[in-house]
Amino acid sequence: MNNTRGKQYMPFDALEGYMQEIEKRKVIYIEKPELSSDMIEELNYKLLGLSVGDMISLKYYLNGAIYHLTGEVLRINYENKSLKVDKKGIKFTDILEIY
Repeated sequence: MNNTRGKQYMPFDALEGYMQEIEKRKVIYIEKPELSSDMIEELNYKLLGLSVGDMISLKYYLNGAIYHLTGEVLRINYENKSLKVDKKGIKFTDILEIY
């Protein structure tokens, strides 16, 4: 008896290369880097010098990953210790570097 019926349900790669692309996009989570007191002081100095409308580049930590962002400062909220750059809200404590 020919047992080909079971083969029709075997998994296959319907989209060639799809699984390789999924593997490439896996995120590797890291711990938040600790900043030295000098680095914190420098960040505070740069934050105090920012104005709405300034173009900045920064590096920040969020949910186990480090991101880079360049854009216009839309809002600075010293009370909540956050800023908004190109529609992205970022806490001061998440900023690692401002260029």
